[in-house]
Amino acid sequence: PGLPTVACASERTMIAVVLLALGAHAASEACKSPLFSSRRFLRTTRWPQLQPFFGQKLHLRDAFHLSTVEPLAVAAFAHAVLAEPAGLVLDIGANVGSYSIIAGVLGARVIAVEMQPGCLNLTRCHIELNNMTTRVRLLNRYVTSSLEHALRIAVPRDSCNVMASPSAVVGRWPHGLVNKATRLFMRQSAEERSTSGLLVSPMSLSLDEPALSEELLLRSTAGGDPRPVSVLKIDTEGFEVRVLESARSLWPRVRALLMEIQPCAWKFANVSAEQGLRTLSDLVDGGGDPFLMITLPHAGKIDKLANATIDPCAMPLMDVSEQIQIRNGLATARMHPGSALVDLAQRMLRNPRRMGWFNEVFLIRRSNLERCAKRGATSSSGRGKGPTILSL
Repeated sequence: PGLPTVACASERTMIAVVLLALGAHAASEACKSPLFSSRRFLRTTRWPQLQPFFGQKLHLRDAFHLSTVEPLAVAAFAHAVLAEPAGLVLDIGANVGSYSIIAGVLGARVIAVEMQPGCLNLTRCHIELNNMTTRVRLLNRYVTSSLEHALRIAVPRDSCNVMASPSAVVGRWPHGLVNKATRLFMRQSAEERSTSGLLVSPMSLSLDEPALSEELLLRSTAGGDPRPVSVLKIDTEGFEVRVLESARSLWPRVRALLMEIQPCAWKFANVSAEQGLRTLSDLVDGGGDPFLMITLPHAGKIDKLANATIDPCAMPLMDVSEQIQIRNGLATARMHPGSALVDLAQRMLRNPRRMGWFNEVFLIRRSNLERCAKRGATSSSGRGKGPTILSL
């Protein structure tokens, strides 16, 4: 109270610095202070399927974009969690933990991975304030493939930037230019970075990874199949191919993916366009149960009061020849064959100004649509008018 209003990013950094300086116990008390706890609840009225779990609001700071920009991504994520309640949720690039908290409140076990210490401290506050300490496990790591060649990277202690990645630890614009904060940090000497930053270790998403093996080896039921991954959420600013390759051994267990793709940024993660497209092609093939892709356009001006729900059973499956259209508006979401993901990435590489520098997509198994019959709904083929807004 009494503090001047500051920009969102500056306020986030200020709180991260305070929490870091106070230490674990004092930081726990700081999470309950008016500076943090009384600001910016996320109102959940936009998502009908969340109401039985959240009521009218959820305690999340810096999450306004979930409602104003990407409400369909939240709806898709909630759909995946509720469809596999016994599954594990992997949140890679958790940032301030918004999706992890939503999954935890929906009843899932969550492993959240975030490399930025500042975001990590904000996430800890969200976990505590929403009573999710037994459901959400938080790791200060970054995910990559080829661990034998991966190094620990220095990340600013107070860093919490939505555009940060292992190749630009304080942020890179989608078109490729690193932001000023990243340039200033990388100009520091190794000694200066060791003082102002923390070394963050790499990890993999495999059964050999100690941080994951205990959760992944658990059985869904006594004597049943290994626990599935109900949803793998990836938001790593162009590092997604590295994350996917790291998780390749887990692909058969993954029931759904929520992913932001930035093909034009793959080169900064030392991933060629050919490598990235090959990984996406292998992913959507899915063996005997291929993936389908649902586009998740951002909310448009006319969507301010509209409910946002993704229901694959109410969405027509576009013909394989149907060209992907990317434009804002909740009603423009479409379900395509999985191969459309490769086509989307290729078109983004060729013309990012038209197709977007980044896009969110939701991948679900084709077998998920078999549940539609149980609900008395069917998935029709052909060209539809977009998803019907229904609650789960």
